[in-house]
Amino acid sequence: MARQLVESINAGDEYKNDVLTFASDYTLESANKSWLPEEESLETPEGVSYAVIRVNPFRFGGRERNGRVFRYFNLVRFFVKLISLGRRYDLFHAHTYYGTSAITILAGLLLRVPVVVTGHSRLSRLNQEILDGKEPSALMRVLRYASQYVAISSKIAAEAESLAGIQKNKVSLVFNGISTSRFRFCTPLDKPAQKQSLGLSLDKAVIIFHGRLDPGKNLKLLIESFHQAGLPGRAVLLIVGEGYKDYKASLQELVATLRLENDVLLLGRKDNVEEYLMAADVYCLPSSLEGFSLALLEAMSSGLICLATDIDGNRDAITDRVNGFLFKENSVSALSAVLAEALSMVGTPEADIIASRARSDVETKFEISVMVSQYARLYSEVVTPS
Repeated sequence: MARQLVESINAGDEYKNDVLTFASDYTLESANKSWLPEEESLETPEGVSYAVIRVNPFRFGGRERNGRVFRYFNLVRFFVKLISLGRRYDLFHAHTYYGTSAITILAGLLLRVPVVVTGHSRLSRLNQEILDGKEPSALMRVLRYASQYVAISSKIAAEAESLAGIQKNKVSLVFNGISTSRFRFCTPLDKPAQKQSLGLSLDKAVIIFHGRLDPGKNLKLLIESFHQAGLPGRAVLLIVGEGYKDYKASLQELVATLRLENDVLLLGRKDNVEEYLMAADVYCLPSSLEGFSLALLEAMSSGLICLATDIDGNRDAITDRVNGFLFKENSVSALSAVLAEALSMVGTPEADIIASRARSDVETKFEISVMVSQYARLYSEVVTPS
């Protein structure tokens, strides 16, 4: 979310109006800047005014307090901040659809400032949390009062109408975008030099996953499938990223149990992840749940054979056996088979065709400039409706 936020802010003259963007997880100052292209800047584009507010966890007695009472207290503080700043701006943009978005919508109604809400995950997940008593039912109802609701996948767009009751004309589908200038297409002729620069063996194919390490990414399935497919010794599996420490420890334990220490490498976070993608041959996203994966787009942009779980979100990016492969979720046998097939294709004309189609799709549909232009047009329509 922070990446989309800063890239959008830096669109400069794309914006006709001042924009105030609220994010629940990041401030502009704390957002990781390493992924920004060198020519990009975090300076305010001329004529654009913005602010980013972080809703920090409530702290008392030296510890974070995450109970419901503390969360509500934090939301009240957020509401007061919005009211104090709101009249300086023409539009609010809230990300996700939990408490911060609801408060932003309420503040917008009070101040008569339009509010755009971008949903980054499935509304059915929010609905289940409401049914389980983890979230108040009012959240779903409040979403209907946003000026415009943006969905990042086709399924999220469909659920906005069916589950939240949001009018169809208030729902826009805007796919996430990535920078193709950073995630450059690496041809098969260039991969050996790229592998050498990272100390990777030229005798083994490289399979890679990059992203957050958490159970929803289903990385144990990937490791088990890699083992069952008989790929150790023929290929190396790189897992790039950080996340929950306990989950990472369980992955390391599985690697040791299967005696894959030389074949499966947990590399941690890499600021030069684009270089690892350019060196790899196959990318795999085994998630059991995705909104719309930026990591998958980055791999598609980099010239890899991309494999992804056959679930909503991934289907918006991958057409099976056209620009990548989709496989049945939570199935070791299905993933083992597609891993083996993809490895057998490495270096063939068929692989080149699939990788080229993936890159072309990113350039035409999922480039960051495409996303920014869509948001700019949407902002203009919301602020100055016809």
